[in-house]
Amino acid sequence: MADLPQSTGQSQPAHVNHQGRPHPREATLKIHIEQARSRAGDSADADDVTDQATMMLATHEPQQILAAQQTLWGLMAASYQAPIWAAAYLINGGCSDDGFDYFRG
Repeated sequence: MADLPQSTGQSQPAHVNHQGRPHPREATLKIHIEQARSRAGDSADADDVTDQATMMLATHEPQQILAAQQTLWGLMAASYQAPIWAAAYLINGGCSDDGFDYFRG
């Protein structure tokens, strides 16, 4: 089960702890993504980076894989916000529901 931030009575995104810093799992996930990018032949090729990340993640214990997935889902949920949709709309010259999902990754 994912660690939940302590309530401070202030509204903060779910992916930020009560001290305003990313949770350790998110920092770890970011490191793994950066490693996958460095191992990819082209760090801008999303498919290659995904393949590298999948191979790296497959070497972990099932509990670690599930924790990484929960962290990713939490970040995706946190990114479902009107200001981000507005940015996608401006950047892409319009943005449907599916277009917003693609924009978020």
